[in-house]
Amino acid sequence: MKALLVRLDHLEHNFKTLQALAHVKIIAVLKGNGYGLGLVEMAFFYQQHGVTTVAVASLAEAMLLRDNHYEHQILLLSSTCLAEEVEAILKYNITATIGSLEALSELNAQAKALDITAIAHVKLDSGFGRYGFLPTAMQTLASAITAAENVQMQGVFSHFSNACNDNPASVQRQLTCFLQCIDELEQLGVDVGIRHIANSSAFLKFPNTHLDAVRIGSAFLGRLTFATPDLHRIGSLVSKVSEMKTLPVGHNVGYADIFQTRRPTKIAILPFGYIDGLGLERSRDAFKLKEAIRYIAREIKQIFRKPMVVEIAGQTAPIIGRIGMCHTIVDVSHIQANVGDPVSVRVNPLMVDGCLKRIYKAGE
Repeated sequence: MKALLVRLDHLEHNFKTLQALAHVKIIAVLKGNGYGLGLVEMAFFYQQHGVTTVAVASLAEAMLLRDNHYEHQILLLSSTCLAEEVEAILKYNITATIGSLEALSELNAQAKALDITAIAHVKLDSGFGRYGFLPTAMQTLASAITAAENVQMQGVFSHFSNACNDNPASVQRQLTCFLQCIDELEQLGVDVGIRHIANSSAFLKFPNTHLDAVRIGSAFLGRLTFATPDLHRIGSLVSKVSEMKTLPVGHNVGYADIFQTRRPTKIAILPFGYIDGLGLERSRDAFKLKEAIRYIAREIKQIFRKPMVVEIAGQTAPIIGRIGMCHTIVDVSHIQANVGDPVSVRVNPLMVDGCLKRIYKAGE
């Protein structure tokens, strides 16, 4: 048996730490199965801590929350003009994102046919290049919003493209663009509602981006691309040692013949591998030369680092050989270990198979 362990006490610590820094509304982002921690479980966890709005990336996520009796506001971050998706948005009482005139038109038409008022946030493209209205479209947008009698604009938002890296100029450029668009909309008579642009990285690094609300997701897990010393890193694979044996000198370990024992080596076989997220990380974007060089330097340093370790009954043991899809081998020559001993190793929950059981505990 193996599972992803989610320490609720650590998660609560992270939430309270971030909450103390936020003097505006927190929108908890739950995309990617709640960043791997479990969509439904995390929605109710944040609800218990006073969060009244969550955001998701897909319609399926929003519908799953409603099917599990989550009654607070759900903001769908993706814009859509597809009739069947707009129908579901209204049926499930989801707050829509309007990122195009077509999306606004379809939402208004279906809401009018049902004699209801749809709630929506408008997405502005301040420099990300995905969903949202371009800065040159504010007059057209204002006219369309005014004409859409069955859509209530409750908020306006945008998304940073580079807040996670050390690039304050990029952040300031997008923030300025966003605020200028809002000013233009307001001058044209549009009540924009709440303004939000800060994601986890911007929230922690650029306080001037907080505005009326902040969208926090990965920061709750303590998993960002920069140091966050006050936050716990959430997520550990837990299982038990499945088998043990001793290998002779010069024996291969794992795929590709990259590791041979230099001494008689007692090994423990663990029933998890990269399919469970072990050793995996998010894809790297290297569109610029300096980014590519940074990644290459990191890989070179990795060669000289100590191997990844797991914890077996409170003792550490290094992984040897390549991590397999479903199994991992560790050297336990230096510790007391037995079949059935508990094993844990930290992983990024986003990389963990959604089918793997999640265990929620308020302590060890």
